[in-house]
Amino acid sequence: MNKLIKKLVMSALLLAMMASANANINVWHSGAGSPQSSIHIEDNKVVSKVANSVTTVVLQQVNNQLWTDYGSDYIKTRDFNKDGSIDIAVLSGASLGGSMLCYAVFEYNTASQAYNATSSFSWCK
Repeated sequence: MNKLIKKLVMSALLLAMMASANANINVWHSGAGSPQSSIHIEDNKVVSKVANSVTTVVLQQVNNQLWTDYGSDYIKTRDFNKDGSIDIAVLSGASLGGSMLCYAVFEYNTASQAYNATSSFSWCK
């Protein structure tokens, strides 16, 4: 995928997170014309739902303090592992003062076309 198309796809992925508990992010994967996954908060859990499926995958329990303090930074989408698919990162910790935020990264599994239910690695910024 050329860099311009990749930037356009990435821009479309990053929907503004609302400061309420009704946050929702739609994720498009390479070549998709419609969202293939929906990431949202349901019953105090961050969940992933694959398009055209009734199955939801619980990624992580919401940390209410982190959600309150860092709502717009709570969930990040990007190709963290450089495999060409968009991964999901959920805030799991912050340094004193918030100068460093650390995330649990959930990789997209192209074979199952769903996000792995367990975090593969951590990413800090």
